[in-house]
Amino acid sequence: MKEYKISVPIMCANIGEENKIKTLRELRRLGAERVFIAISAYHTDSVIRKAVLDDLKDKIGFFKAYGYEVGVWLWSSMVKDKNSFQKKVNSRGVAHKIWTCHADGDF
Repeated sequence: MKEYKISVPIMCANIGEENKIKTLRELRRLGAERVFIAISAYHTDSVIRKAVLDDLKDKIGFFKAYGYEVGVWLWSSMVKDKNSFQKKVNSRGVAHKIWTCHADGDF
């Protein structure tokens, strides 16, 4: 009995119409049963966020239609847009430029 599944993370932005079938061939070659589609950052702009999430939904449907179990890999604290969220601070006390602190009530 198989006790594991091969899972492959793929950046959503790297799955273009021109390479979807090539990606499927590679997943099959690897014996993958599951893909995690990653989006790179949370967007504060609602129009950009909707476009990113609509693209993600399309890619999820594509891989499910070919029998893959699909998960989402979300960089939940990376916000590249200009914002006033509290930033994560490293062990030296230096605030990161794009990593947001989950404890920020406004985030």
